[in-house]
Amino acid sequence: AGGDITDIVIEERRRQLFAEGQRYVDMLRKNIPFPTGTNGANRKGQVYGPVTCVPLPNVETQNNPNFKT
Repeated sequence: AGGDITDIVIEERRRQLFAEGQRYVDMLRKNIPFPTGTNGANRKGQVYGPVTCVPLPNVETQNNPNFKT
């Protein structure tokens, strides 16, 4: 039962904190694998490239004048 509640909390943190830079720390702490191009499509059906995809906080894109969307 302990593992079940941990999984629920991690999933909720994924949903709530992904844009705040906390997801990356959780992935490192809990040894959650980063999605890469070898995993196929993401949730929107888009195919990943050959690079690792990690969450990027909004503050990083807002404060970096070199970031292009």
